[in-house]
Amino acid sequence: MRSGQKTNKYKGVVFLRSFHRENIGQSLRDIFKQKDLLFLLVSCSSIYAVPLAVLYFVWQYLRQIHLKDFHNPKGQLVYPYFFLGVNALISSIYSLNLVSIGVTVGIVIPFLIYAIYVENRLEPELCVSMLRLLVYLSLPAALVSYFQKLFIPLQEDRVISTFANANLYAYFLMAVLLVTLGLYMDKPPKRERRWYLVISAANLFALYLTQSRAVLLALAVSVLFLLLLRRRFQQALFLFVLCAIFLIAVIIYPQLLRFIPRYEILDANMNRRAEIWGIAWDAIRTNPLIGRGILSYKYYAIQYNLIKTHAHNTLLNTWVEWGLAGVGLLLWASIIIFRRGLWG
Repeated sequence: MRSGQKTNKYKGVVFLRSFHRENIGQSLRDIFKQKDLLFLLVSCSSIYAVPLAVLYFVWQYLRQIHLKDFHNPKGQLVYPYFFLGVNALISSIYSLNLVSIGVTVGIVIPFLIYAIYVENRLEPELCVSMLRLLVYLSLPAALVSYFQKLFIPLQEDRVISTFANANLYAYFLMAVLLVTLGLYMDKPPKRERRWYLVISAANLFALYLTQSRAVLLALAVSVLFLLLLRRRFQQALFLFVLCAIFLIAVIIYPQLLRFIPRYEILDANMNRRAEIWGIAWDAIRTNPLIGRGILSYKYYAIQYNLIKTHAHNTLLNTWVEWGLAGVGLLLWASIIIFRRGLWG
C-alpha cells in the first residue's frame, strides 16, 4: 500500500495526518497548532504532566504580548476566570499562609491563563483530533493499571495508572469513556469503531479496578444523559431498564451488593465522609464569603487530628477555599460550558 493511501486512510486524525505531510510551505500557524495539541495531550496524560502544558501556554501568552501579537482574549469564560483568579488571590492573602499564596500565584493563576488561552486557540478541528488521540493514549494507561494490579502492592488494592490516586484515574476514565461513546456515535470508519470498542472494554475493566463507586454511578447517569442529548432514545430506554432491573435484583437478592467495589467498608466510609464534611462546614463558617485560601482545608483539619488535603466534595471544598464568591464564579463558568455543549 502506498504511503499516500495510508495517509488518506487515517485522514480523520488531523494531528497524525499533519505529521505525514511533506509540504515545505506549511505555515507557522499549523506548526503552533501541532505544538498546542501536543501539550494539551501531555497535560491529559497524567496529573504530574499538567504543569508542563500550563507553563507552555503561559509562555505562549506572554510571548504574544512581547511580540505585540496580542489581542484581547475573547470568549464567555474570560470574565468568570478573571474574577475567579482575583478572588483566589484575595482569599490566599487573607489566609496569611505562604504556601497558599505561592500555590495561587504559581499554579492557580497560570492555570486560569492557560484556560483562557486554550479557549481562544483551540478550534473544533484541533479539538476533535485531540480527543481522538486522547482515547487512543488511554489504552497504554489501562495497560499500566493492569501491570500494577498484577505485580505492584497497591493501597487498598486500587490501581492508579499514571495518576496520583485511584479516584483521579477513575475521573479520567469516565471522561475518556464518554468521549469514546460520542466519537463512536458519529459513525467513523469500521476499523476505527472496532478500536473504540476494544479501548472502551479495556478502560471499563480499568475503571472497575479503581474500585471507585461514585464514578461508576456517575458514568451510568452521564451515559444516559449523553444518549438523550444525541436523541438515541431506544438505547437510553434500554440503559434505564437495565439499571432498573439491577436495582430490583439488589432489593430481592441483597447478596448482589458484594459485586459493588469496596461494599464491605461502605458504612465506615460514609461515616468518615460525614466527619470530613462536618469539619468543612466548620471551616466555611469562619469565612463564608471569600474563603480561607487554597489548601486551607488541610491546615484546618489538622486541628481535628485529621490528615486530609481536601473535603471529598467539590462544592464544600471550593466553599472552604474560595468562599461563596468562588462557588458562584465556578457555577457561572459551568453554566456557560453546559450551554455551549447543548446549543453550541
